Amino acid sequence: MLRNRGASIFLAWIIVCMIFLAVITLVTVLLTNSLSKQWIHVVDNVITVQVPEADLKSQINDNITRLGSTLKILRGIPGISKIKIFDKQETLKLLSGWLSESALKDLNLPRLLEIKLHKAVNVPRLEKQIKAVVPGVSLDDHSRWKTNLALLITMMGDVGWVFLGLILIVCLTSIIFTVVMTISSNKEIISLIHLIGGGSEFVGRICQVYILKVTAPAALLGTCIAILTIFVFHQHLHNLFPSLVTEKLFNGGTTLILWDWCLIASTPLIFTIFSLVTVRASVLILIRKN
Repeated sequence: MLRNRGASIFLAWIIVCMIFLAVITLVTVLLTNSLSKQWIHVVDNVITVQVPEADLKSQINDNITRLGSTLKILRGIPGISKIKIFDKQETLKLLSGWLSESALKDLNLPRLLEIKLHKAVNVPRLEKQIKAVVPGVSLDDHSRWKTNLALLITMMGDVGWVFLGLILIVCLTSIIFTVVMTISSNKEIISLIHLIGGGSEFVGRICQVYILKVTAPAALLGTCIAILTIFVFHQHLHNLFPSLVTEKLFNGGTTLILWDWCLIASTPLIFTIFSLVTVRASVLILIRKN
């Protein structure tokens, strides 16, 4: 009934692009948050100990190595549930993604220990206790790294939500622009509707149906393209970095959980609701002004 072909094409194109960007942004925020939780969980209640020159004799006791002295102290500390000793090959494997083989050969790597805790331990005090027996040993509870990561994730999340808000504003502004153009180009039809007894509410419903037929398919198309792009890009990253990128985006909750995917899939519906409310409010305001 009310039509404006040029405005419809313009609006559909804007919605496809904006919803595409919105879904990409939403997936990035959710995926980053999920991966950060996994990384923090891995290092939570874990202390890393570095023992340089681990096979040399201890300065305190010639019958035991520096590594043996360190382990003796650690095993006497309450709160430690497990101690894992990394051999040279395991240490090299950890560093292989960051350094070249030639660089690794020239390094005198310390022996790494991974300590898992079942209750809190005073790390500075424990480090001082070990250093008194084995000088040069260092302990790291990753607290600074976890704090910086949490701050970075929070900042990325805030930027992501602001970006989503800007995308929504652009979409709703485009809808308002389309409504204005449609009403302007159909003034005679709207006047005729008023003459036969149709009020502003009736015109508003007509505009809602018209905008719905344009925005709903466009939003759905933008979402589908975005999800397809994400899976293709993720597969490409997995092929390039198989040790860093998991094989599946949805893998039993280890990356994105079901709730995350429900939120992503509901993007067209949420946008459609916002668009219908915007159309109704815009029509009522414009008709009353005219």
